[in-house]
Amino acid sequence: MLSGQSALKGPPVGQGIKSQLVTGNLESFSAFGVGGWVIAKNPSMGPLAVHVVTPRSFDIGTPTLPRPDVVMGGYDTLHCGFSFPLTNWLGLGIQPDDTDETVTLLVMQGGTPCYRANFKMSPGSLLVPQFRFNVEACARTHVTGWVASSDPTPLVLLAVNERGEEHRFAPGMERADLDADARAFWEPLPLRFLLRQSRLQLFAEQRGRRSLLAELSPPKVVTFLEQPIEEQLRAGLRPDFLKGWAVNLLAPGRRPKVVLSAGAEEIWSAYTTLYRRDIAAQTGMDGFCAFSAPLGMIPADTPWTLSVRDGEEVHTLASSEEA
Repeated sequence: MLSGQSALKGPPVGQGIKSQLVTGNLESFSAFGVGGWVIAKNPSMGPLAVHVVTPRSFDIGTPTLPRPDVVMGGYDTLHCGFSFPLTNWLGLGIQPDDTDETVTLLVMQGGTPCYRANFKMSPGSLLVPQFRFNVEACARTHVTGWVASSDPTPLVLLAVNERGEEHRFAPGMERADLDADARAFWEPLPLRFLLRQSRLQLFAEQRGRRSLLAELSPPKVVTFLEQPIEEQLRAGLRPDFLKGWAVNLLAPGRRPKVVLSAGAEEIWSAYTTLYRRDIAAQTGMDGFCAFSAPLGMIPADTPWTLSVRDGEEVHTLASSEEA
């Protein structure tokens, strides 16, 4: 839905690592770290070692990350990638008026220097955390996605509505499709927080500093089937009534229309006017937002669909195909 990266640019991505002994590519250089790949032209001289040296840190490792794209590019070495995070620079007393920090990339083979390059990084870019993120959905009452920071200290996310109210949560889920630095979130936002809001802002907060990640548009209409009804449908059972509720968050006094259809024919319809004490307590609304659709009116072997309509907006809540 919304993705981005706040890291500042370093040297041009794709700067070649080339000498008489090695070949490779420097692909990333920012507060997130140094990364790329390198291959020895004469493997018999011994394994390669990659050194990343800064005035405050020293990292060394072998280029062993798998890089199938490099193999597809015509090289015969799969395990040739390297990645060094520079997060250990953060919080170490770097002052904004310091001279630029020098990073040295050194490739060694069997004690022999094969490649050396120096790069500059502004201290200011290290003082401010840089973020990678993706907001994958803002639907129903949930916001989902993932975030990664160049600063290893814990972070929280804040959703802020137009009234200035805040909803804080920590992204803590691991996902197989994300790298080790990224954390996912699947966060329910309170109905009272969303009510009469057409815009939300999503911030990341670390070390007392806030950074705006994205502007979000929450849904105008939220719809729910009762959980016991959903469980019955998933189990292949057919209840006599389909019960739930629907609210227009921007205009709570406006009642969405619920329609039960058999094929292309509308069998039953009603506005969401049944009372829900729990919704009234959660939101401060009048609570007249529920429905009870008589599924028993439709023969058992007839396809059916339950939908909620509000102006041009249509939500399919359930159907015989899904069941």
